[in-house]
Amino acid sequence: MRRINSRRNEYRPRHPASLCLSGNPRNCVLFSVSLLLVLSSVILSGCFYSDTQTQTDSGEYLAGVVKVVAPENRVTRVKFSEKAIDPDGQESTYNSVSYAGKVQVVNFWYAACPPCREEAPILEEVWSEFKTQNVQFIGVNIRDNADVIKAFARKFKITFPSIIDVQNASVRLAFAGQIPPNGVPVTYVLDKKGFIAVRILGRITSKSILTTLIRDVSAETDKKTYGT
Repeated sequence: MRRINSRRNEYRPRHPASLCLSGNPRNCVLFSVSLLLVLSSVILSGCFYSDTQTQTDSGEYLAGVVKVVAPENRVTRVKFSEKAIDPDGQESTYNSVSYAGKVQVVNFWYAACPPCREEAPILEEVWSEFKTQNVQFIGVNIRDNADVIKAFARKFKITFPSIIDVQNASVRLAFAGQIPPNGVPVTYVLDKKGFIAVRILGRITSKSILTTLIRDVSAETDKKTYGT
């Protein structure tokens, strides 16, 4: 039997995108479906581990994307009330309206999310600094049960409570249409009237950034213009 050694006859796998460029409609459909499945798996995972990162010209990645909303552009108050659990396992109702007059820091997370674990010590450190300064931290867990939340709190020494927002997603719905949480981690700073003042999309990497943002919102006065 003759052996074919010619490089001309070697099989060379083609890049998937070239299938679509080949002019064959069936190949193009197959490539499109494959790409859609890949993108869907990223979206459904809900965890920003390459971390909602924005790539700079130098090729580096920025982990947290910060959006600050000027007081005059804050149009709707966020209101939510749901069962929360503290690190000791005690349950209570967290009602955002009852914290009017305080700045609220709302962090969406779940235990298996790597950047959520990485930012946890920073959140606790900032909370420890501000908890006596008219600021309230609240976690919003979108996936886990009470036992997992308590274990996470023990491991990372978290002392602020978390809402379990798994069944009806009521807290996530409260933020929908404003600056919606598209994944985790995402952190919001609400001003003293319950308006979204800051969104941090992705992992918080710097204590100083979060500290500065909270201080700026805390320093706002009622003389500034707010929406309705």
